[in-house]
Amino acid sequence: MKLSEVPITVRAMAVVMLIAGCGSDSPTQPAATRPDCANPVFGDPAVSPYCLPFATSALYTVTQSYCSSPPRSHQGRFAYDFDMPMGTEVLAARAGEVVELREHWSDQDTQGGHENVVILRHSDATLSLYIHMRNQGVLVEMGDYVPQGGLLGWSGSSGTFSPHIHFQVCLRGGQCSTGSNEITLPVNFRNAAGPVDSLGGLIDGETYQALPCG
Repeated sequence: MKLSEVPITVRAMAVVMLIAGCGSDSPTQPAATRPDCANPVFGDPAVSPYCLPFATSALYTVTQSYCSSPPRSHQGRFAYDFDMPMGTEVLAARAGEVVELREHWSDQDTQGGHENVVILRHSDATLSLYIHMRNQGVLVEMGDYVPQGGLLGWSGSSGTFSPHIHFQVCLRGGQCSTGSNEITLPVNFRNAAGPVDSLGGLIDGETYQALPCG
């Protein structure tokens, strides 16, 4: 955990909102256009470059899945909320460089926009976001290269009412926030033991165990 005086870097991306394992980091081609919630393409989970963002054998429930209906917050967005107790280890779902981080917001601060976050840039220039990190609970530094399964820090409740981690993947060219211009991508996980829907995505209310991701 870093000291509170570590500077907070603000890049071009804005992160506003309520918002594992190991394996290959083979590049995937981002969609050329905004993915459609009515007809998403997740692909085969077995060949996904992503692993669940928590430790092998751990089990956590998806409290909000992708493209949720109003008034829930994932409307039009490919994102998952994992119900995690405060202080749960959050792991890199895919290898990447730390391009943004924030850890100064309090876990008692429930105001939207006051979320602690880590953002990784991957080899295909997409970005993964880990939101609601614990106050002073980010372990990595700006510019660090984090391997898949590397420890990013600990879950918290910054900017939300209950501890959880919000995970999503964005196009590099998108705003990568909850703003209207964000472009999130359908994501599934190669090591998720649990049911998937007919399209290959995780299901709201279901619990998933992280298997070893070889």
